[in-house]
Amino acid sequence: MEGVHTIQASYQELTYGDAAVKEGKKELAKAKRELAKGKKKLDQGEMKLKNARRKLDEGEEQLADARQKIIDGEQKVTDAKQDIADGEGKIADAHRDIADGEVKIADAHWDIADGEAKIPKAEKDIAKGEADIEEAQKKLDDGEADLAEAKVKYEDSRQEAEEKIADAGKKIDDAQKDIDDIKEPEWYVLDRNAIQTYVEFGSDAERIGAIGKVFPFIFFLVAALVSLTTMTRMVEEQRLQIGTLKALGYGKWSIASKYIGYALAATLAGSILGAAAGEKLLPYVIMTAYFILYENLPVMLTPFNLYYAFLASGLALACTVLATVFSSYKELLSSPAALMRPVPPKQGKRVLLEYVTPLWKRLKFIQKATVRNLFRYKKRCLMTIFGTGGCMALLLVGFGLNDSISTLGEKQYNDIWTYDVLVQTDDEADEAEQKALRSFISQGDVDAWLRVEETILDVSEGDVTKEAYLFVPEDLEEVDRFVHLRSRESREAYVLDDDHVLITEKMAGLLNVKEGDTIYLKEDEGVLYPVVVGGIAENYLHHYVYMTPALYEKVYGKAPEYNTMFLDIKDLNEETQNRLGTELLSFDSVMTVTFIGTMRGQISDMLDSLNVVIWVLIISAGLLAFVVLYNLNNININERQRELATMKVLGFYNPELAAYVYRENIMLTILGSMVGIVMGYFLHRYVMTTVEVDMLMFGRQIRPISYAYSVLMTYAFSAFVNLVMYYKLKGIDMVESLKSVE
Repeated sequence: MEGVHTIQASYQELTYGDAAVKEGKKELAKAKRELAKGKKKLDQGEMKLKNARRKLDEGEEQLADARQKIIDGEQKVTDAKQDIADGEGKIADAHRDIADGEVKIADAHWDIADGEAKIPKAEKDIAKGEADIEEAQKKLDDGEADLAEAKVKYEDSRQEAEEKIADAGKKIDDAQKDIDDIKEPEWYVLDRNAIQTYVEFGSDAERIGAIGKVFPFIFFLVAALVSLTTMTRMVEEQRLQIGTLKALGYGKWSIASKYIGYALAATLAGSILGAAAGEKLLPYVIMTAYFILYENLPVMLTPFNLYYAFLASGLALACTVLATVFSSYKELLSSPAALMRPVPPKQGKRVLLEYVTPLWKRLKFIQKATVRNLFRYKKRCLMTIFGTGGCMALLLVGFGLNDSISTLGEKQYNDIWTYDVLVQTDDEADEAEQKALRSFISQGDVDAWLRVEETILDVSEGDVTKEAYLFVPEDLEEVDRFVHLRSRESREAYVLDDDHVLITEKMAGLLNVKEGDTIYLKEDEGVLYPVVVGGIAENYLHHYVYMTPALYEKVYGKAPEYNTMFLDIKDLNEETQNRLGTELLSFDSVMTVTFIGTMRGQISDMLDSLNVVIWVLIISAGLLAFVVLYNLNNININERQRELATMKVLGFYNPELAAYVYRENIMLTILGSMVGIVMGYFLHRYVMTTVEVDMLMFGRQIRPISYAYSVLMTYAFSAFVNLVMYYKLKGIDMVESLKSVE
C-alpha cells in the first residue's frame, strides 16, 4: 500500500511538472530572459519525473517483496497445514489474513495498471512540451536574429543621430553666441497716445472744440445787438403805456418788471430750445459724419451738459435783460407827460459827404435823402453794418475753412509730394537682398526712384522740442522730381546745400525760428547736433528736416543709411498698384509699401468729415443774417411809419416807396459785407491757427470764389428780407399812421 501511495505522489508531482512546462511555454514568448527561467523550470520538471520513475521502480521492488512475502505466506500456509493439528482456529485466521492480502494485492494491481495507463499520457505531454520548447527556441533564435538586425540598424541610426545632435549642438552654440552678441534692449512704455487712431480721434475732437470756442462769441455778439435793438424798440413803442402807468402811480420797478419778465420768458424759452438743439441735434449730426471715419466706435454719446446749457442761457439772459433794463431805465427817467407824447423824429444833420462838394452836387435828390437817412439813425446803421458784417464774417470763415482744410490734401499730395509709392526697407538687410530689390525696381513699371534716409528725431530750439523726420536723399539732382521744396509765400524753389538744412513751415513757427537761426537735432543717444536753417519750406503734414548726405556726414560723422525708396510709376492704376505691391512685399528687405493715392484717400475721408461742421456753420450764419436783417428792417419801417405814410400821401407808389427803403438796405448791406470781409479775413486766420494741431498746417488763403459766395449769400438774404418787407410797406395805412396821438 505504501508503494501505491508513492506512485500516486509521483504522478501528482508529474502533473505539477506539466503545469511548470506549460507555464514556461507561456512565458517563453515574452523575452530571452524569461526563456532561461522556463528552461530552469523544465529541468526541474524532468528531475521530478525521474524521481517519480525511481519511486515507481521502488514500488515494483516493494511489490516483488510483497510477492515474496506471499510466497513466504504460502510457505507458512504449508507450515500451517502441518500445524493444523495445532488448531483449526489458527487456520481460519490464516485464511482470513490471506483473503485480506489478496484484496490488497488486487487493489495494488489496479493502482499499478492505472499508473501504467497514465505513463503514456505523461510521456506524450513531455513530448509536446519538448516540441513547444523547440518552437520557442526557434522563435527565440528568430528574435535574436531580429535583435541582431535591430542592433545593426540602431548602430547606423545612432551614428546618424549623433551627427545630427552634434550639428544641432553647434547651431545651439551659434545661436547662443548670437544671443550673447545682442545688445541690451531698451524698453519703451507707450500709453494710448501712441495709438494713431486714438490720436487722430483726439485731434479731430480738438479741432471741433477749437471751432466751438471761437464762433459762439460772434453769435452772442450779434444776438446781443439784436436783443438790444429789439427790446429798445419794444420799450419805445410802449411809451404811452409807460407814461399812463407812471401817471397812475406805478413805481419804476413795477413798470420795468413787465418788460423784464417778457424778456426773461422769451429768453428762457429760446434757451431751452437752443440748448436742446445745440447739445442733442447738432452734435448728433456732426458725430454721424465722424462715424464714417471711426466705424469701430460702439455707440454715439451726446450727453446733456448742464454747465454749457446754464452758461449759454446765462449769457443770453444777460444780453436781453441788460438791454431791457437799459431801455426801460432811459424811458422811466422821463415825465409822464413827455412819455404820453410821441417821440419827435430825429433831426437831419449835415453828413460828412456833403463837405465833398463836387461829389455831393452830382448826387440826385433821392440819393442825397438816402445818404442822410443812413447817418440820421446812427445806432440802427451801426447795428445793421456790424450785424451783417458779423454774419458775413461767419459765412466767409465757413467757406474759408473748407478752402484751407482741402488745401491739405490738394497741395500736400499733388504739389509738394509728387511720388507715387513709398517703400520702407530694412537697413539691416544684406547687400545681396538690397541689390536684388534695386534690380527689380530699375525695370518694369517704375519710371524713376530715389533712395532716402528717413528717420525720426527731436528738433529743439530753446525750451521747445518737436518731433520731425530727417530727410537725407541719396541723389540731390532727383529730389525735385519727388518732393518740391519751395517757399509758400514767395514761391521760391530751394536747393539743398552742404552748409544748411531746410525745415518745414509749421515746425519753424512752433520753434519760433527763421532763416539763419540755429536749431539742434537730437537722436536716441541724447547728443545735440547744431545745424543752421537755410530756408523754410512749404509743407502741411508732419515736420521735416532736409539735409544733404555731405552735411549728414559732417554732422554725425558717418554715412547715411538709406531705408526708404520713393518710386515714380509710369502708368499707375489699380491693377498695377495691386501687382506692384505684391511683388515688392515678396522681397525680404521690404518692410512696408505705401501708395500715395491711398494716403490721399485717407486724408480726403478725414477732411470730408469736417464738411458737415462747415455746412452747419454756414447755415447757422445764414439764418442769423436773415434774423438780423429782418429785425432791423422791421424796426426801421416801424420807426419811420409816419414818414413813409406821408410819402404815400405825396403820391409815391408802392414800388417807389420800397425802392426808397431798399436803397438804404442795399447800402447798409454793401457796407456790412465790406466790414464782414475784413472781419472774416482776420477771424479765418485766427480760427485756422486755433484748430490746427502740431503735426498739421492748414492753408492760410481764402479762394476768391469763397469771397464771392459769401457776398452773394449775404445779398441773397438781404434781397429775401426786402421782398418780405415789401408786403409790410404795401400794408401801411396812411390814415392810421398820420393820426395824431394827442
